[in-house]
Amino acid sequence: MRIISNNDAKIMKSYAFNQQFSDVTFVVEGKKICCHKVILSAQCKYFENMFTSEMLESHSKEIQITDISIATFSALIKYIYGQNVELDEDLAKDLFRLADKWNIIGLRDKCEKYLMHIISLENFKELAQLAESLGTPKLMDVAMKFALKHLKDLEKSSALYSLPNSILVKALFKAVESSKK
Repeated sequence: MRIISNNDAKIMKSYAFNQQFSDVTFVVEGKKICCHKVILSAQCKYFENMFTSEMLESHSKEIQITDISIATFSALIKYIYGQNVELDEDLAKDLFRLADKWNIIGLRDKCEKYLMHIISLENFKELAQLAESLGTPKLMDVAMKFALKHLKDLEKSSALYSLPNSILVKALFKAVESSKK
């Protein structure tokens, strides 16, 4: 487990989940989360676009979030408001996907770094596929180095055989590159 925070937003941390001065409420899995449009917009381009466009959400006081879990959305709000976020593997993967999708660079980088440090035989396949799907070269590079280092163990677990061809090709190129050094 690792704790991360958004140092740029520490001054605002007392306003997270605080109804005082809030002007938008998100409803996630039936739970209400009070927020402040100006803070969300200042920290995240996705929210700025949401609140300044002609989208329905720009005029709504209450916004339903249906595609993100309450744990992930709460962690995102904590991060945006400068509070510490305790990461575990599942939350890091979910936040990594969300931060990549919403272009929250600092959060994405912190989650990627965490995932790079916890790669193991048990999660190698999933993290390699995640790196492939998001096109993140740092995580993919760590996954390929891990694969080369633990090739025999991965072969026994059949993790290599069930990987998509695109990842296997990357692993092959990494092996050739390593053998030249």
